[in-house]
Amino acid sequence: MSGGTENRKGIQRSLMKSYYAFLMVNSFIVVLVSGSLLNQLVAIMQDPSKVLPLLGESIPKQGTFFLSFITLLALGAAPITLSLLAKLIPTLLQLRFSCQTDLDREDVLDPGVPPYGVMYATDLFVWSVVVAYSVISPILLPFGWLYFELSHITGKYLLCFVFRSEYQGGGAQLNTAFLLALFGLLIGQLTVICVLAIKQSVAAFAVVPLPFITLAFMLWLAFASGAPGYDVARQDLPEKLAAELDEEPEASRRRLAAWRQEVMTEHVLEDPSYFADLDNPLAEKFMWVDATGSEEHASASGL
Repeated sequence: MSGGTENRKGIQRSLMKSYYAFLMVNSFIVVLVSGSLLNQLVAIMQDPSKVLPLLGESIPKQGTFFLSFITLLALGAAPITLSLLAKLIPTLLQLRFSCQTDLDREDVLDPGVPPYGVMYATDLFVWSVVVAYSVISPILLPFGWLYFELSHITGKYLLCFVFRSEYQGGGAQLNTAFLLALFGLLIGQLTVICVLAIKQSVAAFAVVPLPFITLAFMLWLAFASGAPGYDVARQDLPEKLAAELDEEPEASRRRLAAWRQEVMTEHVLEDPSYFADLDNPLAEKFMWVDATGSEEHASASGL
């Protein structure tokens, strides 16, 4: 259990939200506000009444910092992630000095499981920054596209050919990631409204309804029973079955096994597994059998 979460899917989902909140506060809001204030600190101290116009001029200038940040992240994060540099050096040292058996070698060469929470949070943070400055500084858009294009290539390769799967999330993390992406869109809309209002632009009134529409859509996705992803995000054990597991351990265990067998046989399509008769390992003895091990396949294969 970690932070009150009892499954790996929930741990990664909690990590995603926590790390995304950390990045947004420390790497976006603090940098945005502090950079704008520090750049105009002397002018504000001389005439505090001009704080809003000065902020309206300095906030768009922070787009240069975020432009450099996104560019370095796009060109640097992809090759570092693909090379698994943090694991490469310890692995080489362990292979050279500590591996004594094949089992030790397999453990050392194990790439581990993908850090879904960190990967989602980083991509969502970049998305939020690009959306926030898409109107103020449109030059950021192609560099944001470059980051996501390189991340898509490297991330897909690592997920398909390098990392091993530790659990099946059933798409529940994507639902949370989409809600956080909408939250990033909401932050971007509020940033644009604030900048336009500080500049005393009439266009600020035209975009005022957008945050309310985004917020209403987020609430509908999160709580409406008929919304897409509502059932996906709640793929845990039924509450009634979980209560029975707590009250009657032995009887509940048998009932859970029966429930899982019913789900596996009725709702899951399983591919056949390749079976070898180890007592007589000849080429003609290799055959395909049903993964469920039905009696007719077992008798046909001589098991």
